Amino acid sequence: MKRKIVQIVVMGMSLLTLCACGASETKPESTRKDIYVYLIGGQSNASGCGYVGDLSEAERATIYEHVYYYGGGEHANIHCRDQLLKVTAGQGTFEFSFGLELGMAKILTEEYEKDGVERAIIKYGYSGSSIKSLSDGMDWNVYDDAGTGAHYDKFIEVVTAGLQALKDAGFNPVIKGMAWMQGETDYLVSDYKARLIALRDKVRIDLNVPAMPFVMGEIAYQNYGKKNYVNNAIKAISEEEPTLCSFVACGNLAPRCRRESDCAPVQTASGGPFDHLHWSGENLLEIGRMFATELVALNG
Repeated sequence: MKRKIVQIVVMGMSLLTLCACGASETKPESTRKDIYVYLIGGQSNASGCGYVGDLSEAERATIYEHVYYYGGGEHANIHCRDQLLKVTAGQGTFEFSFGLELGMAKILTEEYEKDGVERAIIKYGYSGSSIKSLSDGMDWNVYDDAGTGAHYDKFIEVVTAGLQALKDAGFNPVIKGMAWMQGETDYLVSDYKARLIALRDKVRIDLNVPAMPFVMGEIAYQNYGKKNYVNNAIKAISEEEPTLCSFVACGNLAPRCRRESDCAPVQTASGGPFDHLHWSGENLLEIGRMFATELVALNG
């Protein structure tokens, strides 16, 4: 038992070291160059509950030198919050978890190798958050006058800070698209499509990117069935605007354990009590790659 505890502590220390890898020194304005930026928004499967322990040793150790990362908000890993870093494992909600950014970084690195343009990912997610109005006002709602849209406002705040951090580092950030992974809370919201379109359009307006590609992820069939308002909505949106919108067909991929009773009884570096709702690390890594592939395709 002592050996297992020591292994978890050592693993956590290693992740904190990787998480603390900073960006390069500020570059003079005369050498400023474009950097392509991809946004991530949503709830826990966006902010990152993929367990680093599920990954291979090589995947845990990889630092994507040409893909920057900026994450913010209460559910961002405190050790990586509000910092401009390079993408690596351990930048999820916890110091031992990761989100879509890790799989995305692999594909974006391949794109860098083709054109020499560095990439960046800016992420804000909040576990259990809703696109509909909630009584406490903590929602993504921009569709009607109910609620406050507090999570949407925080998303814009984090994105703005991330863009500024890139500028301070000597880059000219160019937004190339957004990944949206949310809906487990809202699978019974009948007007989900209208609410998501409103959010997508407001992001485009507020960030002044009218033709911003928008890629949406399916929620898991296992927990919510194949026919639910979320998955129906994202597919309809992608059909209505196929040159700028797409969806990631990840609903068939398995979460880390099939039922809550099968999961670890406490949150540890190798599992947690709610992981029947979150994909396995291996599957989340693949989903991140799928998101980036769709975003790259929409950018031609």
